[in-house]
Amino acid sequence: MKTSSRATERLSIWQRTQLTSLALAMESIYALLSFIPLSPIVVLSWLFYSPKFAIGAGILLFFGCWYLLQPSSELSDWHETVPDADQLAVDVHSLCAQLNAPRPHRIVLCNELNAFAHTSGGVLSLVGVKRTLGIGIPLLRILNADEVRAVIAHELGHFSRQHGRLGHWIYRVRAKWLGYAYSERDAEGIGGAIAALADRLVPPFLARSAEWSVHCEFEADASAASCVLGTALITGLTKLQAVDAAWKTSLADQRLAMMLASPLPPTDYWQWVTEAASRISADAAFNASAQAWRRSSGVHRISHPPIHERIEHVGSTRPTTLDWAGPCAGEVLLGNRWALVYASFAERTCARMSASWRVDHARLTWSQKVLAAATVPTNDAAVGDVDRITRLAAADHLFRNAETLNALANAASDANSAAAMFAYGSALLARDVDDGIEWLRKSYRADRTYALTATELMASHTFEFGTFEATLAARSTADAAREWARPFTENFRKHLLNDQLTAGNASFVTFAREVLLNEKRIDACWLVRFKSREINERSFGINVFVFRIVPDSASVEQHALDEDELVDGYLSLLTAAVPPNEMTRVAVYYTTEPIDPKLLRRFEETSGAEIVAPRAPINVNMLKFDQG
Repeated sequence: MKTSSRATERLSIWQRTQLTSLALAMESIYALLSFIPLSPIVVLSWLFYSPKFAIGAGILLFFGCWYLLQPSSELSDWHETVPDADQLAVDVHSLCAQLNAPRPHRIVLCNELNAFAHTSGGVLSLVGVKRTLGIGIPLLRILNADEVRAVIAHELGHFSRQHGRLGHWIYRVRAKWLGYAYSERDAEGIGGAIAALADRLVPPFLARSAEWSVHCEFEADASAASCVLGTALITGLTKLQAVDAAWKTSLADQRLAMMLASPLPPTDYWQWVTEAASRISADAAFNASAQAWRRSSGVHRISHPPIHERIEHVGSTRPTTLDWAGPCAGEVLLGNRWALVYASFAERTCARMSASWRVDHARLTWSQKVLAAATVPTNDAAVGDVDRITRLAAADHLFRNAETLNALANAASDANSAAAMFAYGSALLARDVDDGIEWLRKSYRADRTYALTATELMASHTFEFGTFEATLAARSTADAAREWARPFTENFRKHLLNDQLTAGNASFVTFAREVLLNEKRIDACWLVRFKSREINERSFGINVFVFRIVPDSASVEQHALDEDELVDGYLSLLTAAVPPNEMTRVAVYYTTEPIDPKLLRRFEETSGAEIVAPRAPINVNMLKFDQG
């Protein structure tokens, strides 16, 4: 046993040395390349001032540049500090003593089904760190007290073994280089130089950091086992696998049924999740985990070892049953505060889900009507009809039943139907079936206007399940498709202001009007279409969804007014009615922003384009500064 422990320690030190050296080299190269654009300042300082001044300016600029390039390591989203009087804090401090781990500076509750050992502050988080232990409220709801204690011991193991100092730094270095590794390749410039280096440096760094991450998890598991919590850790992890299995099976079906029934999410979402997970057997959870692990071959997803290896490592046995009957960890570890903490959490969860749930309800309702009207026979002369195939594909995206998949497979057998081949290929990828990639390739070989959407889907799938090299090739193909499509949208605004505008799909406009009329956030909405410029007898239909948002309504949560979330949500609604070989743009204006008067007039003059009439005057008492 001692020999094994020493071997593990030597392996850990060797891995740490290799990874630290590689990360330091990558960090230094990145900083030097990023500093090059600032070097003329140093040269000018040397010429016009003095060598000492230039050296000082260079040092300050270099470290300033290095500091600014560091991704933020601050906690995001909602967090609540746990008082020292809570049993949860008492247990954390007791486990710290058993593990000889430094006490966290802060213990917080968070909204995620997760726990974390977070290290921040200092220079590269190597000096003067601040430790935060985070425990998700859903974790306290699903697991029992011993299982949560085991998870806490695991996280404290990261602190006691000082994984955080190196781990957070590695994460930041990895995040910076991945951005360049998958960025478009420039023929010249600093970005191109970094991207070229990334091709050589990122693959071994990804492999080394993945190995290190898995090794850290084994070490943290050993910390839990040393506190006689190894079995509880395994049962807790199995319960989380049961939640994941439920999400992909019974919960998925129930969620669809609930969305169809109501535009409002359940008031206690995690109670519903827990009840569904409790009906998943331990064997089913293990089988789902094994299948997911076999499928997750992509280097980007490897951070934790599979559960069967963790069982072997802590010397535990595979549980045959899971106990869901006892009190949850929150009741034991937070005592009388639990009811209030959980009620507040359930309310927050419901509020955060409301906006997207409403949009998904609308899209489901629309797709259900389309599906009911789109019974696709196996041999139909209209099998290549883009509009009908698009609606069927939208329905499959949400319902994913065998009926729609078979209909799409039959339609795709018609070699002349790019729309059907695209729909079938995307349906297969939605089910994690690699064959979908070849069908997507067939679609844009038959009609290049499908290339833009098809290559993006292929790149996303490959990123999830492929190697770095395969992902890079898929991203390069997607970049080429975007570059090919770029000339079609040149002078987009000019065309929008001058070309002929038409309304969107009439039935969809009517449906969207019913859905969005009672949206508290929306003050006005239009949907217009126009044709892109024509190149080599090809053109795209461009659909423009324009929203005017009320940002100061007391009845609307602030997170529901984030521009990126608004764009993503309404884009999801719009794509239910837009073929994949057309382009979409979503524009968000707030009531505090002016809209170009000419553009506004064109929206108002386009018959059938108005979805929600303006409820307040537009561009009143506002100044607009035109830019060239």
